[in-house]
Amino acid sequence: MTAQQIHHGQAAHYFDRDRATTMILGFLLLCGASHSFTLPFHPGHHRISTTALNYLTDSDLPSSVSPPSEALQQQQQRPVRRSFLHQLDRFLTELQGAHDHLRNHTFLSGNFAPVSKEHVSVSVEVVEGSIPENLDGAFLRNGPNPIRDMQKKRYHWFDGHAMLHTLVFKNGKARYTNQFIPSPRFSIERELGEEYFPTMGEYKGMLGLMKLTFHPQLVKEKISDLLTVAPPNTNIMMYNNKLYCLHEASLPMECRMRPDSRLEYIGYETFDGVLDYPVSAHPVKDGDDLLFHSYSVDDKLIQEHGTMKVGRFSASTQSVNTYFVPTPTKSHVSFAHSLIHTDNYIIMWDCSVHFCTDALFMGGSFFRNKQDYTLKFGLIPKDATSRDDVIWIDSGVAGAIVHPLHAWEEVIEEHQDGQITSSRTTIKLWTPFCKDLELDLEKSNTFHMIEFTIDMNTKTVSQEVIDDTINSEFATMPPKPSRSSSGGSSPPLVSFHSALQESALETSRRARFNTRGGTTKRYTTLSIHERYGYTAIFGDKGDFTGYAKWDMVRRCLHSTVYYDNDDTGGEPMLVRATKKAADTASGAEEDAIYVGSYVYNKEENQSYFVLYDGETNEKVCRLKMPSRVPFGFHGTFISGKDFDSHFQYHEALDNQFNAQCPMKWIRFFIKDYILGHPPGGWSAK
Repeated sequence: MTAQQIHHGQAAHYFDRDRATTMILGFLLLCGASHSFTLPFHPGHHRISTTALNYLTDSDLPSSVSPPSEALQQQQQRPVRRSFLHQLDRFLTELQGAHDHLRNHTFLSGNFAPVSKEHVSVSVEVVEGSIPENLDGAFLRNGPNPIRDMQKKRYHWFDGHAMLHTLVFKNGKARYTNQFIPSPRFSIERELGEEYFPTMGEYKGMLGLMKLTFHPQLVKEKISDLLTVAPPNTNIMMYNNKLYCLHEASLPMECRMRPDSRLEYIGYETFDGVLDYPVSAHPVKDGDDLLFHSYSVDDKLIQEHGTMKVGRFSASTQSVNTYFVPTPTKSHVSFAHSLIHTDNYIIMWDCSVHFCTDALFMGGSFFRNKQDYTLKFGLIPKDATSRDDVIWIDSGVAGAIVHPLHAWEEVIEEHQDGQITSSRTTIKLWTPFCKDLELDLEKSNTFHMIEFTIDMNTKTVSQEVIDDTINSEFATMPPKPSRSSSGGSSPPLVSFHSALQESALETSRRARFNTRGGTTKRYTTLSIHERYGYTAIFGDKGDFTGYAKWDMVRRCLHSTVYYDNDDTGGEPMLVRATKKAADTASGAEEDAIYVGSYVYNKEENQSYFVLYDGETNEKVCRLKMPSRVPFGFHGTFISGKDFDSHFQYHEALDNQFNAQCPMKWIRFFIKDYILGHPPGGWSAK
């Protein structure tokens, strides 16, 4: 499987009697490790007194941050005190012969290679088209970026420290910031000047097995909570005014973003101590609430509870009001990377890809395809409180889902003489689907868009291939309109077949068909704002070469866009903005969807950012990035309005602290020197 296709974490455990061992293997081979009391290193900070996402001028900003190699040279002048286990780990690393492994590593070369220099709000050149004036906010993209100068251990792409690439759009201009996400793991290793925590790459063969016997104790020398050790390099999201950096095997890590786009470490979210499982990299918003799930390979946790947990954080109560194990079996751990929901159900799945420890000596992924096991859907009513409320339905086919596109409900009613004689509810799920998924970065997989129909009455599942001409994954939907712009909830439309006219689809919420002696009525919860979805297209070499647009009303592949100049890109990131309607002189506004992606030109060894009109697929602009942007994982667009709320939230916390400590010199002494926050991390009042 190629690196651009799947970024899941891989997991393993071998010693069931030691919970620490099983947990450490779980999140390491789900992806990485660390939490300690060492606070993050923030080079070059300065004080900023504004509370908006600013388009600052170059004179307002410090020069770009020194590359890690220079910082490491300074840090390495100080002697590092190493424990016996640390010394033993270094000795076994030398025996593993990682030098040649690292020098020839696919995911340390080309545009997978890490970058060392951090930029702070530097201007970006527009080389084609122009930036829309109505675009206000930032595209954020997360991904792995190891510190190459201090790599000694064997490497897996998912082991890299997290780096966030932030591209701010405001007033028709753009500025770029890239920064290592200041996780405790990153701070500790940068302070030491060397790799300390276990990596996925080193768990191979007898030497890897030897490392496993003491790695739990090694990690305990630096961390306190095993759910805070993975590098938060997979996804990024804003929720409840908090910015979360996400990873499959960890609790959500909260950061504060400064107006110049730099990050500060806040801590790990536990929702007041409720969370006892990790949280996946794909929580989803359901109105103002947050839906989340996770899975674990910790044998003791599985025996006490189960392999997965699903939860809901309520915005109204500011607490978790649902959190339970939905799976009926403890016999295996399924690869459950995402979830999706409809108006009334949360949908999870138990797929054909299961955790297996064979990879320690056989190589490859710790998740293996089991073709004798069929895909099963778990339908969880949104008012469910326990496993007994969950409905599991077998699809009858082997395969796996990684990133689903969209799901909605349809109701078919039979009427006779004005009375409902029968009613049938179905759930429609559109998703890229792979029949024989191999979670190995060196292997290629094929995903086709499938429509699954889950019949809630008969408890059966049917499927239909929407298109088999392209291989695509990393599905994403446009953000829903804000309540202020849409005037309330989105009106539904009828998503039936081409027999219905498009005008009827956009204005009606039901369809009526007269039959002999009765009437059939069909209803759908599919909104007019959810007609189109997007996926990334894989080329022949497994790189993302463009994006596909899908029509869930006409039930077809709408169109495809391929990047110019043989560029290769990443996940399409979507934004919904408002613009003046072209056909009115009154200044009325309408929604505009934009599709953005970082792309890489191999011949130039240069990265660009391209922006397309999501309706016409025409290119809007092409920006030349100040430095190369390595391939990464997931990204999102966060509006300027949401950033303003984020800044105001932290400003209020600052003011609360000031009220408790009014003397500025005491405040700065406590915050900057005792607690370890850098001087630039706090606005002077």
